[in-house]
Amino acid sequence: MDEADECSATERVQRAIRDEIIDGTRPGGSRIVEATEAARFSVSRIPVRKAIRGLIHEGLVDRLPRHGGLVHVLSRTDVADIAELHSAFDRLAVRQAAVRRTDADLRRFRADVEDARRAVAADDTEQLRRAGLAFRTHSYESTRNPILLEIHAALLSRTRRMFALADPALTTPLPFYERFERAFADGDPDAAETTMVELAESSRAARHARVLRALDDDAFDLSLTAPEAETPPLHGEDRYAPEHVMVHDRLQRQIIDGLRAPGSVLSERLLAEEFGVSRIPVGEAIEMLTREGLATSGSSRVASRVRGLRDEERDDLFDVGAAMDVLATRLAAQRPLPRELAALKEKLVAEHRVVPGDTKNLVETIFDFRTQIYAMCGNRLLGEVNRLIEGRMRLLVSEAPLASVVLRGHRLLYEAIASRDTRLAELVYRDVFTRADRRGQILANAPRDDGQ
Repeated sequence: MDEADECSATERVQRAIRDEIIDGTRPGGSRIVEATEAARFSVSRIPVRKAIRGLIHEGLVDRLPRHGGLVHVLSRTDVADIAELHSAFDRLAVRQAAVRRTDADLRRFRADVEDARRAVAADDTEQLRRAGLAFRTHSYESTRNPILLEIHAALLSRTRRMFALADPALTTPLPFYERFERAFADGDPDAAETTMVELAESSRAARHARVLRALDDDAFDLSLTAPEAETPPLHGEDRYAPEHVMVHDRLQRQIIDGLRAPGSVLSERLLAEEFGVSRIPVGEAIEMLTREGLATSGSSRVASRVRGLRDEERDDLFDVGAAMDVLATRLAAQRPLPRELAALKEKLVAEHRVVPGDTKNLVETIFDFRTQIYAMCGNRLLGEVNRLIEGRMRLLVSEAPLASVVLRGHRLLYEAIASRDTRLAELVYRDVFTRADRRGQILANAPRDDGQ
């Protein structure tokens, strides 16, 4: 099987298993065995293995040793994590869509809304769900924001799975789609954001209604009150990290520190020799760097290369990073534990101990503080999405002269979080880090890679 055929087989297997997980044919906890799936789809085990790896990255499957996977059990915490991320990214997406949409985008929006109207008239809940997902995807695509689109793609399978579990009898999304269509046509980002906030509140109310209705259902499964299974540790929390994680971390550090410049070749063979491992973990590490935007995708004929920041993506990266940081800060301030506050204070003290002018160590301590806030926010999916952009965020601020601003801002953030004042924490972040002059300093001093 040549490379093109193998990719086609991988996509076919991955798409089929993905659809089965989303529609419930494969319930959470069921095992996916390479040999069984290879026989079922009449392919070798290699495309099945790659398909399972892809489903792991989509958050639909948990990794198992010896070339297998386990369908992830979608917990209440998972649903809450996804909803919290939507609250941040969807608001940014509709604001940008209202400003950046084209006439072709407007025609797609109108077609989606018309599909939703027909679904409502026919009482076709499945068609209404498909129309809603299409409208949401087209909203993201119309932003022309590559970072937002990466995140949308990373969350899409989990979003579809969550929507498949929703009770359509408790929601009436069509009026919101019609309001979005008007806001996009008028180029009104404020109206689009207001509509998204109200849609999110309506969805939250529907979830509450579903729970309350279930309490009156004689068939209500009391086992739902049992403790949820412990989730696997995040990347970076493993006591003994797998080889591909160690290779990834070292390569990422070299790229951020400028030891591997944009355009440098990432040869699996040479890197395997350099790190003393086989080519398999090196290949997985390069895949991770590609998803993080730090490497280009390679093939059997074209080597992967280090990728830097392009001019056209810097503004979008800043906007997405700020939206994520605001959400993480607000969540961290809700009810921090004493040990979490103590750890955050340690990071703050470490920042102030950095020798003036030592930019490299200052950036490291700044991101240590940021990492602690993400650890405190209680949303594991937010941490996962953060790993898609953190490397590029480090590149973005690596040369910005913001030492005094960051030190003062982090001190104020610590005080707001310690006071459990979520609104103040958000205001501090926005005032200190997203003001036009701060933004200008960061973007003006970011290292350039215009030749990619």
